[in-house]
Amino acid sequence: MFAILNFPYAGASLDDIAEFHQASKPLREALIDLGKSTDISIIFPTYLLRGYKAPNLEGKCSTRDALKHLLEDTDLSFKEINTRVVAITLKKIEVAPRKSLPIIEELSVLGRSVTGSRIPRTDLLGSSPVDVISAPELSLAGSQTLGEFLKFIPAVSGNSTSTAVSNSGDGTATVTLRGLPANNTLVLLNGKRIAHNGLAGDSVDLNSISPAAVERIEIVKDGASAIYGSDAIAGVVNIILKNKFQGLQLEQYYGETSHNDLETTTTSLLWGKTFENTSLFLSATHFEQNGLFSRDRELSASADTRFLGGADLRSSATPASRIVIPKESILILNKDAGGNYLPGTSRDHYRLATKEDLYNYLSETSSVSPSKRQSLYAKGTYQWSEDTKITTELGYANTAAEITLAPTPLFTAFEDIPLLVAADNIYNPFDVEITDIRRRVLELGPRQQKNEADAFRFSFTLDGYTKGFHWDIIGHWSKTKATEDFINVLNATRTRRALGPNADCQGIDIDGCEPLNLFGPPGSITSTQLDYVRESSHSYGFSQTYGYSFNLDAELAELKNGPLLFAAGVDIRRDAVKVLLEDYNADNTFIGGGVFDPTFGSRHIYEAYSELQIPLIEQISGIYSLHLDLAARHSIYSDFGKSTTPKIGLRYRPIADILIRATYSE
Repeated sequence: MFAILNFPYAGASLDDIAEFHQASKPLREALIDLGKSTDISIIFPTYLLRGYKAPNLEGKCSTRDALKHLLEDTDLSFKEINTRVVAITLKKIEVAPRKSLPIIEELSVLGRSVTGSRIPRTDLLGSSPVDVISAPELSLAGSQTLGEFLKFIPAVSGNSTSTAVSNSGDGTATVTLRGLPANNTLVLLNGKRIAHNGLAGDSVDLNSISPAAVERIEIVKDGASAIYGSDAIAGVVNIILKNKFQGLQLEQYYGETSHNDLETTTTSLLWGKTFENTSLFLSATHFEQNGLFSRDRELSASADTRFLGGADLRSSATPASRIVIPKESILILNKDAGGNYLPGTSRDHYRLATKEDLYNYLSETSSVSPSKRQSLYAKGTYQWSEDTKITTELGYANTAAEITLAPTPLFTAFEDIPLLVAADNIYNPFDVEITDIRRRVLELGPRQQKNEADAFRFSFTLDGYTKGFHWDIIGHWSKTKATEDFINVLNATRTRRALGPNADCQGIDIDGCEPLNLFGPPGSITSTQLDYVRESSHSYGFSQTYGYSFNLDAELAELKNGPLLFAAGVDIRRDAVKVLLEDYNADNTFIGGGVFDPTFGSRHIYEAYSELQIPLIEQISGIYSLHLDLAARHSIYSDFGKSTTPKIGLRYRPIADILIRATYSE
């Protein structure tokens, strides 16, 4: 069996100087680690390395000298294929009887796995385009969250909910590919599914993953349902965390804007240690960012963006009510010459509303919400035998954000329950029933939306090589619990009663109901009225996924034009979600926030997939190479039934340096 450790990055050279910290371990593992740390491709037949143990490798030296040191006490040497590829060979070529050589059925080529295919490949350019973003690129960008970094990646298109979109946001950050909704993009952590946001329930919160622990990000810019399932319609974002890390790293970041605001601090701690057969890695991060109001920047201070060539998005829920009188025009409370509102005790104080009588809600909203995040990640790897290893991962993250929204708007004609202002309401000066009245209840004060979430993750992987086959068994569990509180909203049931007939609402001391005055100027709603209709909502929920999978890949045969590569596997998991509104019932809803129907349920998913890479033509006139990729996945969902998703891909190279790709998938 042959192993090809492929890390083809421009600029890598055998003479580059690097610092190494490798403990004594099996030679095969030492060469793998050396290839990863130096970006050099190392090719070796695995049977030559059996029984050899590499010595410690400490200090600064070139990759060439490091190879010499690792092979010093063996019968092996290395041959430089080019500046970025070396092959491990015997020092002396021994002629042996053919029967002693490995049989052809055991010959296997092992490459690096890249998101988008289950087949490890030596040619990292598959039929689906994949962007690979490494940790140095992430560090150089200076982004302190993955959501902030990914929005500048060309493959990421469309607006995603984040802390920077706080009006209706929730402090989370998601990623969208190809302009489709976030729930059409599958987000993986180390190649494994993780639980969605506890309240949204259909996408992963990127803020729960610390950038400090990220090794690289692989983005598949093509439909990948045949490989990963139906939730990979737009593509896949695979966030791969650091594997082996030697030493201790403490990093402190502080940043602010040129306006001396939006102060951001990040403290991250990385620790890793490699022993003879074991490696450990630990990451801890604390992130804190102050808020920013929309009014703090001229660009975002007004919802009227006509001066920028946009639209007027100001609200028709105004501090002085806009009132639609049946069979009449829209009226609004008039102001006197001094700019003060008239008291509104008679209809003579009203005038016709104009298109400029709108409310700029951005004067009160936060643009970037204050937020805090803490995350922990631990990973341990144990080399059980030369061909088998065990990997365990643990993760925890806490995220919290507080969003400020404009005071609650009241639209009587458009609320979830009917709101009618009775003709005999004691504050109604028009003596007719009014169905459409719009009022910004400034007296409540700005709404406060508080979101907090806890994410827990665990996974266990056993993988190895057996007779030319690479296999792994994976078990995973993750759960996200979240809460959301809205403060300074309206109780819809009490508001309906407070606007209704006078006989049903005569005063707190009489029948426990206080009539609500929507006809006076701003400030006319008294504290007694507010105490009756003011409400706070509390929502809570969780999203959970757990399951296990078995995956297998191998070279089935050596064809005339190259190896026939194969991968297959099964995936069994259970998803569950629960979102509830505290004290919710059909007659007790809220106006201004926290309005949704309770959701709860679970499902089981049983899936099997297979993938085949077939070399069709190699190096003939006009065709340097032509490969066919086939994949299919069959899924059984306990809640809606079965589905099968196929994929066909072609990779055509007319010459070595030009690649043309085409795919069809469902």
